[in-house]
Amino acid sequence: MTRFEDDKHRLREIEQINLILKEILVHLEKHGSSKDKNSKPPELRYKIDELNLVTKEIKNIINKDQLQDDLFDLSDKLRNPLVPIIAYTDMLILGKFGNLESSQLNKIKAVNNNAKLLQKRITDTLNTN
Repeated sequence: MTRFEDDKHRLREIEQINLILKEILVHLEKHGSSKDKNSKPPELRYKIDELNLVTKEIKNIINKDQLQDDLFDLSDKLRNPLVPIIAYTDMLILGKFGNLESSQLNKIKAVNNNAKLLQKRITDTLNTN
């Protein structure tokens, strides 16, 4: 089980506990003494509030983990097509498939430089988040 899945599992457990406490609170309000019907047991109310805070914190953690996973996927999707472009243009520049005319070589160098620049910009952008 990944940390992300583990956090989601904990969140479900906390939400279930919170629901149970709320049901207990409702039950106590309905069946409590007549003079205390409108008052809620302070300890129980405090625990419910505490659980609500913990639930929010876990949801924030899960959202951050999901964002990191999404950024990793985006990084892969953006970088993967650049790898063969850079590799093949490097080989063309080195003459691995035969010599190119100077105008062809200049165009291939431009493609290679632009692909490397795009790769650097993707890396810089994703590393700042």
